Order: sequence, then C-alpha cells, then structure tokens
Amino acid sequence: MAIDEAMFYKRAGGGTIVEVTNIGMSRDPIGLANIARATGLNIIMGSGYYVAPSHPDELSGMTDEEVARGIIRDIKEGVGDTGIRAGLIGEIGCSKPLEENEKKTKFISYSLV
Repeated sequence: MAIDEAMFYKRAGGGTIVEVTNIGMSRDPIGLANIARATGLNIIMGSGYYVAPSHPDELSGMTDEEVARGIIRDIKEGVGDTGIRAGLIGEIGCSKPLEENEKKTKFISYSLV
C-alpha cells in the first residue's frame, strides 16, 4: 500500500518525500529504503525526538551527550545496524507546558544544527 501511495505522489510530479517518524515512533528505515527502490523516489528519513508521549522510556536516564551521540550516529552511520542514514533532525515538537525530556531533546537538536 505504501508503494502504491508513493507512486501516486510520483505520478503527480513528486520526487522527494521527507519522512519524519522519529526515535521512539517505530521508524522503519528498511521499509523506507524498499519504497525508495521500488518507486525511484528520494526518501529522506528524520532523526531526533518528537513530543514526550512518543519518547522511549530509556530517554529519561540518558545524558545529553548520549542523546546527541544517538542522533549523530543516525546521520553519520545509520539507524541501528541497517546502515541507512537519517538526512535531517526533525520533526521536533513540544507540549504545553514543555516536559523535561522535551527541553533536553529540543536543546540538543537545536545545538546540533
């Protein structure tokens, strides 16, 4: 189904999809690579953290340096052991009021840009 939808976009003139499913939100780098190969579209995958309800449980125990290293690793080396690299930091979101982990991840994401 995703390939069919991506092909609809391509037939309408699209060439690139920016996909911003972040850490903790069930990213699927292999699935995105398969869609890109099947359609000929460029797909740019995001890295980073969105709003607090989507943050993985382990984020609370991570240092700022560990969070930054994870985002940098996604971009330079790839997500997990896939070798498929993220191409941007985002989507970055926040709640109102801003949660503590959101403060941490926003500051780190902004400082890496």
